[in-house]
Amino acid sequence: MTKTERSAKNLEEVKELNLMRVLKLTHKMGVCSRSQLAAMSGLKQSTITNIVNRLIEYGVVRETGSFEGKKGRRSIGITLETEKYRVIGVRLTRTNFLAGIFSIDGRPEQIVTNQIGGSESVEEILEQIERTIRGLIRCAPHKVVAIGMAVPGPYLMNSGRVLLITGARNWEKVNFKKQLAEKFSIPFYIEHDANAGALAEWWYGKHRLEEKTYLYIAAGSGIGAGIIINGQVFHGSLGIAGEIGHMTIRCDGKPCACGNRGCLERYASSTAICEEITQRMERGEACSLHREFTFAQAREAYRNGDAVVRDAFLQGARYLGIGIASMLYTYNPDIVIVGDETALAGEEYLEQVRRTVRERVLPEVYQATEIYSCSFPQDPAFIGAAALALEESFQQPSKLLSILAEE
Repeated sequence: MTKTERSAKNLEEVKELNLMRVLKLTHKMGVCSRSQLAAMSGLKQSTITNIVNRLIEYGVVRETGSFEGKKGRRSIGITLETEKYRVIGVRLTRTNFLAGIFSIDGRPEQIVTNQIGGSESVEEILEQIERTIRGLIRCAPHKVVAIGMAVPGPYLMNSGRVLLITGARNWEKVNFKKQLAEKFSIPFYIEHDANAGALAEWWYGKHRLEEKTYLYIAAGSGIGAGIIINGQVFHGSLGIAGEIGHMTIRCDGKPCACGNRGCLERYASSTAICEEITQRMERGEACSLHREFTFAQAREAYRNGDAVVRDAFLQGARYLGIGIASMLYTYNPDIVIVGDETALAGEEYLEQVRRTVRERVLPEVYQATEIYSCSFPQDPAFIGAAALALEESFQQPSKLLSILAEE
């Protein structure tokens, strides 16, 4: 590459970086002025003017009218355009998949849910997902610019495969990139479900911090952690950072499908809680649940005060607190957010998690860390799949603009 070619490439990279910076700042601020964008980005006013004009032309941002800024000065407001384009989010679990059309402010506008039975092959399920996505694209009210998908882990980002889905067979043979993502002309991004949940909190949650460390705990049928450091998901070398479900908490504990023993998910997941309830029922302990029950039914029995179910939930919360305590020493997060199925149990469950963490870390460490339940009544990883699509679109703004320019 010649010096001129290198210089041209560097210039394009700088332009792309500046576009990304302005888009993310506009999202962060909600409504802001051109002068605020210049001050916060460190870019010249003329550069900001050119970028904003270009984004307005493509329908990515819009002017909102004047508002009062510092020292009483009136400015023209700039905000993200929420009506011109959409993203699609897909969430794969062990028992179903969800797909939906989302506005760019995280609102699901249409949701399709499909149960996964034991009779379908993995290939048939992938075909169902593909058909569902194509159907949503056809009926979307505006142009779909990207698709995001959250999958159980451990998920290897480079190869596009999951290493293991506990309780589900043959998914480790699937290359999600080749067998699904590459079938679409629209950009298609795939992420571990815990990371997707972390993105949902970072983009749309109640406790968003810009330059801090987030730890999102997805405590469902498996357990994972999404780690966001200064606005960036931490993946590790293979993409499996945060797989705390396979962290040992009892060295001679229950065997796990991963080959280890005493893994956190064998004690704190929704599956583990259900196993504990079933074992107590088999020992003859009185319980309001029938022999064949779902986790949602167990959660309802917990809320209704069933003693056996309550003990199982709070035991799971204690084990989860043990896992989180280890993560506090590993990543020293500012905020820990507990989400997914078990977190919906309520405040008593979360308080037991907090109590266990407090008992197992130094007081200064606990006092510096806030622990909350997730911000959403819906599945955070599902919302996070849409956040992933938007995050990646903003990371590659020229691709976003070219898609919007297509007829």
